[in-house]
Amino acid sequence: KPSTSNMIKTKKELSFYIMADTMINRGYFKPSFLKRIAHFFNPDIVVDFLYNMRKYSYYSHRKGILNRLSCWYYKVRFLRLSKKCGFSIGADSFGYGLLIHHYGTIVCGSNNRVGNFAALNTSTCITQNGSKIGDFFFMGTGAIVSKGIELGDNVKIAANSVITKSFAESN
Repeated sequence: KPSTSNMIKTKKELSFYIMADTMINRGYFKPSFLKRIAHFFNPDIVVDFLYNMRKYSYYSHRKGILNRLSCWYYKVRFLRLSKKCGFSIGADSFGYGLLIHHYGTIVCGSNNRVGNFAALNTSTCITQNGSKIGDFFFMGTGAIVSKGIELGDNVKIAANSVITKSFAESN
């Protein structure tokens, strides 16, 4: 069974995950007033997707009626943005600092665990087989990770590669 290390347990962790995702994708921790106004007229759907994914992940592990209502709200937003962006990513699959270069087909099964600071390009797939992948993971366009494999830290998968064997060593 994959570890649950990517579960967001506290509000402080939730805030950190959201800030790390925003920093990696857009270069700032919190948007300025002008950027918030610009976002109103021209939304950044990739960052919105990550925000809603993190909120859904947090509230899905909480108990209580208000948390369940929040979970439902963020789940609906998460699923709508998933469809709009072309993503099929499990809410607890990735650690903080997930970099998605732009929208397009990205698939990652919900029982996979990928470490912090992962970068995904379009047309990538990590099948739903409980893969465990370390930190600083890069996946090139069209790459596929199949079976329940284990990859170490600092692993880069080239474009259009198919990975079928584990490689637990780093770098």
